[in-house]
Amino acid sequence: MYWQAKVILGLFILVVAGGLLYGFRSQLSKFRLLTEANDRITIPEHKLIFKKIRSLGTDSDDSANLTADEDQPPPSYIRKLKRAQALFRNDDLVNARKITENILIDPKLREYGKHWAETVELLSEINTIFLFTDAPCPEKAAYTVQRGDNLVKIANMFNTTVSMIQKSNNLDETNPLIYPNQVFRLYQGEWNIKVIKSKYLLLLQDRDRIVKIYHIGIGRQDRTPVGTFEIDLKDYEPDWWQPGRIVKFGDPDNVLGTRWLGLKAVEGTDPSYKGYGIHGTWQPETIGHAASQGCVRMVNADVDQLYDIVPLATRVAIEN
Repeated sequence: MYWQAKVILGLFILVVAGGLLYGFRSQLSKFRLLTEANDRITIPEHKLIFKKIRSLGTDSDDSANLTADEDQPPPSYIRKLKRAQALFRNDDLVNARKITENILIDPKLREYGKHWAETVELLSEINTIFLFTDAPCPEKAAYTVQRGDNLVKIANMFNTTVSMIQKSNNLDETNPLIYPNQVFRLYQGEWNIKVIKSKYLLLLQDRDRIVKIYHIGIGRQDRTPVGTFEIDLKDYEPDWWQPGRIVKFGDPDNVLGTRWLGLKAVEGTDPSYKGYGIHGTWQPETIGHAASQGCVRMVNADVDQLYDIVPLATRVAIEN
C-alpha cells in the first residue's frame, strides 16, 4: 500500500504542476500579445518629426503616402547625424553645424523627406543658440560702440534688429541705453525667407543657407499668393483692421496673434496683392493646414522669434 500511496501522491503533484504551468503560459501569451500591441502603436521618432513637418504637403492628417525610398537614408547619414548630435550635446556648436550642413548638400538626401527633416530640425536648434545667446560663431562680428551710437543705428549698420543685439549680448531689453567702448558681437546675416505652401514650411535663410525652419498654416482655398515680397511693416501686439472697425490686440476676435510682419509685392509680383502678412495665431492646431484668409500663420512663440531676427525689407519668396 505504501508504494501505491506514493504513486497517487506523485500523480497529484504532476496534475497540480501541469495546471500551474498551463495558467502561466496563458498569462505569458496575454502579456506577449499586449507587448506586441504596444509595439505596433508606438510611433517612431522620425514619424513624429515627419508628421510635424507635414512634408508630403497634404492638408489632411494622413501621412500614409510615404514612398519606399524615404526609408533609405544616404550612406553615412546615420553616422554623420549621430556625430552632429553628440557635438551639439557637448556644446561644440560650430562643428555640429558644419556636419548638419554637410548632410544637407548630399544629393542623395531627399529634400523635405524625413531624414532631411531630422537634419534641418537639428540645424535649427543649433542656430537658435547662435542667434539668441552670446555663443561665438564665424558670422558674428565684434563692434565697439562709438560716441553718438544708439541701438537702432547699430542694428541698421549690421542688418539686424535691436532685439537681436540685446538678446545676443545679454543686455537688459527694458533699457535702451548703451555706452562708448562697449563691445557687441553681432550676427551679420543676409536674410531672406522662403515659404513652401505645399509643405507648410517657412525657411529662414542667410543667403542660400538654411538657418531656421518653422511650421506654418496658409490660406484656405489657395488664397495665399505666390510671388516675391518684402517685409514693409512690423507690428508688435498688432490690432486687426477690419472694414468699419479695429479689433484691438487682446480681443478674442483678433486673429493676428502676437506679431505682424506685413508684406509688399516686389520684383514683378502682382501689386494688387495687398493686406497679406506673416502673423501669429491663437489657434496652434491650424498650423499644418490651409485655414487662414490668405496670410501665413505661425505659432505665437515662433513668430515672436522670427520678428526679433529679421529687419524691415527682408525678402520673402512664396512658392507652391
